[in-house]
Amino acid sequence: LSGNWYNQGTLNPGTSTVTLNGTNQTINGSTTFYNLSNTNDGGDTLTFHAGDTFTIASGGTLTLSGSSHASRLTVQSDDTAVTQFNISHTDVPTTSNVDVEYVVLTDSYNSGGNGDMIAVYSVDNGLNNFWKFGGTFIWTGGGIDTNWSTPENWDIGTVPGTAADVLFDGTTGADPTKD
Repeated sequence: LSGNWYNQGTLNPGTSTVTLNGTNQTINGSTTFYNLSNTNDGGDTLTFHAGDTFTIASGGTLTLSGSSHASRLTVQSDDTAVTQFNISHTDVPTTSNVDVEYVVLTDSYNSGGNGDMIAVYSVDNGLNNFWKFGGTFIWTGGGIDTNWSTPENWDIGTVPGTAADVLFDGTTGADPTKD
């Protein structure tokens, strides 16, 4: 689908995949998907309607992915900083049924109640509930200073979140300064 998604009824997801492959797309109307996928190379934005619930059915997969730390997919509510969109997986979220990487996530409430969803090499841009942001971040010391909070000091250009693993491999002479 290269346009926007507007659901005004009930979708019977079966075992189908809805692939969003346009630019700066919007999803409106609470919907249950079997597989929902949006992968991009250009730093696009996927906007979910605030207050709606988007569910991944049992056995299905959620795939949201940018291509790198420099080209992330922005995933957000259409009422940023005010009302979250709800997203859930009817199964316990694992890396085999939730593939979220290189995203900037804002205003998302994981309402499934089956455990946190994991976003690898991603940015928690605020107002996200029941998500873990992780991956191993490697200290490079390549920024203009040695501050922990300088994104260029980390291999993927993002400051690690509280759930992330960090690695200091001794290849840089610049020790980090916690600021």
